[in-house]
Amino acid sequence: MTLSPILFFVEELLIHIDLDGEEQKRNTFLSFDDFDSYFHFLNGDIYNNACYTFCHLPDHIIASYKISLQKLMKQKSFIKDTIDNYTLSVSNDEIIAYKNAEQTHKQCQQWIKKFNNCNSYEELVKVVGNYRQSKLARIVDVTFFFFQYIFADVENKNHFNIIMEYMSSGAYPEDQIINALCSIYNPDAVLQSFNYSMGVEGTIYKHKRKLKEYIGRLKDGEIDFYSKAFFDRDTHYYCEQKQGYQKDNPFFQSQ
Repeated sequence: MTLSPILFFVEELLIHIDLDGEEQKRNTFLSFDDFDSYFHFLNGDIYNNACYTFCHLPDHIIASYKISLQKLMKQKSFIKDTIDNYTLSVSNDEIIAYKNAEQTHKQCQQWIKKFNNCNSYEELVKVVGNYRQSKLARIVDVTFFFFQYIFADVENKNHFNIIMEYMSSGAYPEDQIINALCSIYNPDAVLQSFNYSMGVEGTIYKHKRKLKEYIGRLKDGEIDFYSKAFFDRDTHYYCEQKQGYQKDNPFFQSQ
């Protein structure tokens, strides 16, 4: 193992009187790659207004220059303030926004329980309908609760069947999450269970075909996935969002 070289530096404020008798000031910065040149530049005056915290000099330098470690380490820092010297100034609007988000978080927890307790398609439809009538629906999209329901127990076959029956109805948010289900569940099982039933026969066939084509691209490795994590200020949830892009998607490539 090799140790990184120690860099010594000197900052000086040079003051002189110009030809007009005016005082002029100039800051200078000099760096030194070795202690010898640093020591000689200061004519041995290395203790005054200096800080060496975390600087570990070799024993031969300490002995050669008869350095007093007590004097050398006396100055711990040039900064006297601590975190206790500062207070975070928060506006009334920020306080209100924080309290509202905390309330939203609690409401989300209550609705998550309602969604997760659904053991039939009919129960899920009823809860979704009730949620859409709530004030929270204006803040948090119902998609959030569908994913909570799914990830609460991915291995739950009853939940899978309920979700797929809801997706087959064509009701929102079918178009938002149907592709994502292929990365959560077995994509072949998703395709087999997807019986889109909204609209005329041509529309039904179109939705089934689009899903099949997407699964084909997914299996062929033509979908790139990118994740991002963030703290949602509206709900006070830490979130991870994964999005898939077709490799030849010019929109994504331009980002």
